[in-house]
Order: sequence, then C-alpha cells, then structure tokens
Amino acid sequence: MADLHAIISEAGAKGISLTKLKAVSKLTDDALQAQLKQLRAEFQIAGPFKFGNSFLFYGKGYEPGGESVARLIDSLIRDTGSKLPTAKQIEKEIKKPFASCFKDGVRTLVGKQVLSLSSHIPNEILRCAASVG
Repeated sequence: MADLHAIISEAGAKGISLTKLKAVSKLTDDALQAQLKQLRAEFQIAGPFKFGNSFLFYGKGYEPGGESVARLIDSLIRDTGSKLPTAKQIEKEIKKPFASCFKDGVRTLVGKQVLSLSSHIPNEILRCAASVG
C-alpha cells in the first residue's frame, strides 16, 4: 500500500497533481479516493486546489494561505542576498494558487494582521519582514 501522505508531503509547496499521484501511488481510483478522503478528514493534507487544468494536493503547512505564502516570501527575500527585490518582483515569483494569498502572506510575515496594504506594497514592509526573521 502506498503512503499517500508521504508522497504528498514530499511534493512540498509545489503540490502534486491527482494524475501524478495516481501514477506514483499505483492505487486504483477507489482506493486512492478513499485514502485521500481519510487524509483530508484527519487534516493531514489539503486539496484539491484547481491549478490550470489539474488539481493539486498539498501536505499540511504547504497549502495555499497566509502562512505558506509568508514562508515563500521570506525564502525569496533571503535568496536575493543583500539586494532587496521589489514587491512586484517577489509577487511575480509566487505562482498560482499561492498568488491570490500574497497580501495575506505579507501580513503574516510582518506579523500585523491589521496592516492595511495598498495595491503597491512598499519595500520598507518587505525590508522589515526580512530583517525580523
């Protein structure tokens, strides 16, 4: 029996499509759906999230949302070294389905849920967020 939780968790923030999950797990459709249902009921995985023509599943902590997008933003800022990227540059790097949670990710990263963001997030917020960690 394939360990779907391990397979999905290994995919990390990239997620794994249902098609690839079927191929890797080599489970029948009924067995696959039953295990996915059980894992979702136990809150061990999240999904499916529609992305293009496929549906993606994520391990706990990697699903699209403020926390996971905050980790992506933090990682992107840290990977740039001493040159701070603009908010637009970072936002372009965050792909769907995470892109819709960009502002929530910044709010989470900065740690101020009441922060009101305009359509252009100032670099000072990103600089502050990067220096906090």
